[in-house]
This record gives sequence, C-alpha cells and structure tokens, in this order.
Amino acid sequence: MKLVGLGKTDTGMKRKINQDAIACREDLGLFVVADGMGGHKAGEIASGIVIDSMTRFIKATKEDQNITWPFPYDDKYSYEGNRLGVSIKIANQLIFHESKAEESFKGMGSTVAAILFSEATSHFAHVGDSRIYRIRDGAITQMTEDHSLLNAEMKRRKMTPEEIHSFPYKNVITRALGSQEKVDVEIREEIVRPRDLYLICSDGLSGLVDAEEMKDIFIQSPEDLESVGTRLVDLANERGGIDNISVVLVTTQAPGKWKTS
Repeated sequence: MKLVGLGKTDTGMKRKINQDAIACREDLGLFVVADGMGGHKAGEIASGIVIDSMTRFIKATKEDQNITWPFPYDDKYSYEGNRLGVSIKIANQLIFHESKAEESFKGMGSTVAAILFSEATSHFAHVGDSRIYRIRDGAITQMTEDHSLLNAEMKRRKMTPEEIHSFPYKNVITRALGSQEKVDVEIREEIVRPRDLYLICSDGLSGLVDAEEMKDIFIQSPEDLESVGTRLVDLANERGGIDNISVVLVTTQAPGKWKTS
C-alpha cells in the first residue's frame, strides 16, 4: 500500500499563537493532529509533546519490536492498534507531569486524532474533539465521535439544528490529554481500500466547514492534496478563522498489498 500525505496548519484570523501541531510521516504510516490548550504558550507546548512523543514511540517500536512498553497490551485491539494507543498514553503522562512540575504550564492539555497504517489496515485513535473523516466512493464518513458536552447532549436527546447552533457549551470537551494521569483512548480499526482519502482536522476547521463541503473540495481536485489542503484552510479563514486550523490529508494508492474483506 502506498500512502501520500500532506499537512497544513494555520494560526487563523483571531489567535496570536498557533497551538495546533501536526505530523505527516509517510515513512512511519503515522498521521496526527493535536490541538493544544492552556494559557500563554502552554497549549503549544502540550501539542508539541503529543507529536514528538508519539513519533518517537512509533519509530522506536518499528525499529525494535522487542522494546518494552510502559503500558499493558489490550487484547481488544491489534498489535498496531496497541502501538498507537500506547503512544497517546505516553503523551498524556508527559503532559500531565509537565503541567504539575511547571506553574506556567498548569492546566495545559491537548486533543489528539491520529491514524497509523499497517499493510492494508488503518488504525484510528482519538481523545477530544479533533476529528477523522474518510472519503470513499464519493461519500464522507466521520470516523471519530467527539468527546464534548455538545455530543453528550446530542446523544441524550434529539436536538434541532437551531439548538445545536446555539448550544452554549459546544466548545467544552469532556476528555483531553494531560487533565488526568490516565486517559481513555478511543481506538477503531478497519480495512483500507485503494483511493480512500482520510482527513484529520482540529475543530478550527470542522467548526466552520461541514463534512459535505470538505468532500466537495476534495472531489474537485482528488489528485492535488496541496490544493485541497489550501482551500480547506482558506475557507475556514474566510468564515472568520476564529481558531487555529489544522488539516492532514492521506490518500491510499496502489500498488501495494490489499485485503479483500
């Protein structure tokens, strides 16, 4: 399986600092968006820890499969799913302890949404409200479920579009890296098909550009990820750019090894 990826991150129109961070590592099959939070530059540091620690762990375990893991293996997931989940748990502990050790980092945290590819399988993991979408056969599907107060309320009762739009706590997340010493990482795995597109983004994009618009932009230029990424960021900025905007795009292309079921 051949992977082609592209990542873009932008400060937006309202913020002075970009607290998002991304990874686009075709060589490792790892693609990540982290949306940091915290006063001063703490959010920037938290998201940077996520990207650095995840990349280092995935690289180390690729080079040496016998390396000792700091967390136990979870039988519900594959080996690769466990690698991805453990890399996020390590990031969580690092952020948690850094926030306790330095007063200016108190309360810092980060969301994360990540994909790790192995042969013909994609492994998704996320904490918070950064999202993963898949575009396949002309349809877009959200592969993650926001850990947010809004999503919890939507699961509790049926809400009208007007109620969703006016919900006062829509930006409050219920799970983040760094808030507790342990974190529950949501993991999902599926077989990949040739010509799938995966889109990972922070809420700076998904809060201003809906899924169908993302799909339409990709369909207009499916072979030009640079153009797709630029147009997505530009559209979010045209609509106010109220937050940092990050997008990572990955396409799965032949030739390579593919499963049929």
